[in-house]
Amino acid sequence: MSQFVLFKLALIFLTRVPVKLSGSVSDEDINLSSSYFAAVGFCIGLSMAFTLWIIAYWLPMNLGILFTLGLGLIVTGAFHEDGFAMFGMVLAAVGASSKSWTS
Repeated sequence: MSQFVLFKLALIFLTRVPVKLSGSVSDEDINLSSSYFAAVGFCIGLSMAFTLWIIAYWLPMNLGILFTLGLGLIVTGAFHEDGFAMFGMVLAAVGASSKSWTS
């Protein structure tokens, strides 16, 4: 697979941006696309920063930040936020189970 196709595959994996790929994709292709995860993350961050920069001209900064975070959630499908929520659930479960052992 070409490097551009691997970048597009990483974009598909990390975002909800509709991207067309021709042909089939193997597990090895998905593994190779992980080398572009940082580049896709940079593009997402850059687009969010640009969005905030543009919105800050018309809205107060607090609303601009909320709008930009919402856009990030929509673009990524709350990919990282879901992982963070699961981490919190694990911490809560561990805290609840340790309390039952001490009481």
